[in-house]
Order: sequence, then structure tokens, then C-alpha cells
Amino acid sequence: MGGDRIGSWRLERELGRGAMGAVYVAIHAGSGKRAAIKILLPEPGDPGRRLARFMREAKAAAQIHHPGIVEVFEFGRAGERVYFAMELLEGESLGARLRRVGRVGQGPALAIARQIAAAVGAAHARGIVHRDLKPDNVMLVPEPTLPGGARVKVLDFGVAKLVGVNRSVSTIEGAVVGTPLYMSPEQCRGARHVGPRADVYSLGAVLYHMVRGDPPFVRPSVQAVLAAHVNEPVPPLPNATPALVTLVLQLLLKDAAARLPTMEAVIEAIDSLPG
Repeated sequence: MGGDRIGSWRLERELGRGAMGAVYVAIHAGSGKRAAIKILLPEPGDPGRRLARFMREAKAAAQIHHPGIVEVFEFGRAGERVYFAMELLEGESLGARLRRVGRVGQGPALAIARQIAAAVGAAHARGIVHRDLKPDNVMLVPEPTLPGGARVKVLDFGVAKLVGVNRSVSTIEGAVVGTPLYMSPEQCRGARHVGPRADVYSLGAVLYHMVRGDPPFVRPSVQAVLAAHVNEPVPPLPNATPALVTLVLQLLLKDAAARLPTMEAVIEAIDSLPG
């Protein structure tokens, strides 16, 4: 598709694709600005639901003005294709880094977790619950002036829950929404109401993965992973200090009401850790 156009953008090369969309490097025909263009992939069956999710991702990200959230420039249609344009990020995903190095040290892990908490906290302030925090949805953009040497960018609000809007565009009763390895117990149960503390749990699972080298519950089937989140105690975290273990366990409490209540509280807890 190199050289193809969508709206005012000329597509250069494909960056990657997922179940719903393909992402391309593109240049604006008028300004010469470079961007990443995400295009909804056609699929027979239920295009209405896929389109709603795709547009929800664009609108949710566009509502949150924070340096830790990828900036969306525009979204719309060009013929039969639906797309949105967002800032082009240079770096690697946290998922890619973990696959490359196995795990990261406690200091860098906490620096990354703190930035994730700040970004997702900004989404919560706008009434948006991410619901799919995972390493592959976190970009690490080199920035030497920041702790850990990278700026965190949280991606993919495609399954975000817009608090207070009609549920027909946010979730389906009884549906399991998210990525099982990092999902909160309430998401695993298909809870009708999932709030910001679900993201707190997912951040705990991501932090656990960064420090341990694996997510907290790795099982041979999706059903077994879901059951473990709901019923099993968090496995030991031998590569962490006692204070960090305590924090991770607070984030991964089964009872949502018992977890740290907000991302601001998570940041305070991280900042209070010794050393």
C-alpha cells in the first residue's frame, strides 16, 4: 500500500497490524507532517461493532490531553475506509522490550509504572477506563531527561469504557473484555460494571511482569488464566524488595474495593518506596 492515499495523507509503509486495524507511516500532503495512520481492516460479520470500537479508540485518545497518551490529530472516512491519524512514535513497546531482555530492574520498572499510572490517571479524570493495560499497549519513547531514559505512551483505547455513556457503545453484559494475562478479577468474571480499579489491577500485573519476567498467572488455557486471577494467590516475587512486594500485592488484590483506589494513590505509593 506504499504510496496510496487516505484523506490528505500519503501512506509510506506499514508499521504493523492487529485484529482490527493496520498502522502505517504517512506524510500529510499539505504540511509534510509525518504521522501514524490506523485504518480499520474490513471484516464480514459484524462491522457495526468493530466500527464502534475503532471510533471509540480514536475519540477516547483525542479527549485525553497528557504527554503519556498518544495524540490523535484527526479521524474520519476516506471512501470506504475509516481511519485516524496519530503522532508517530519512535521506540519500542514494553512488550517488545520484555521479550528482548526478559525483565527489567526494580528502579526502571517503577519509573515505567509511575508514568503509566500518570497517563491512565489522566484518562480516568476524563471518565475513561482503559480496560486493556498490557506491555504491548505501552510504548517506550527514548527521552534521556526522564527517569529510566524513556517517555511512556499508553496506546489502544479500543476497549475503553466511557463511564456514564450508553453501555451499548462501551461493553456487553457478561462479555470478557481485555487481555487475560493482565485482567482484573472483575473483568474475568464478565462484570457489568468495571471501574478505574480494574486498571489499577492491570498495572499491578504489568509491574509484576516487569520485575519477575512473566505475568503473575501463566496457565495452559484462557479459562485457567481467568480462574487464577479470580481464585489463586499471587505467586512469589523473588526479584523484588519487601516494600515492592507489598505494593504489588496491594495492586493485585482480588477485591476491587480493597485495592489502591486511584492512580494518584498508586503514584504516591511508588514515591514512598525506600531507595
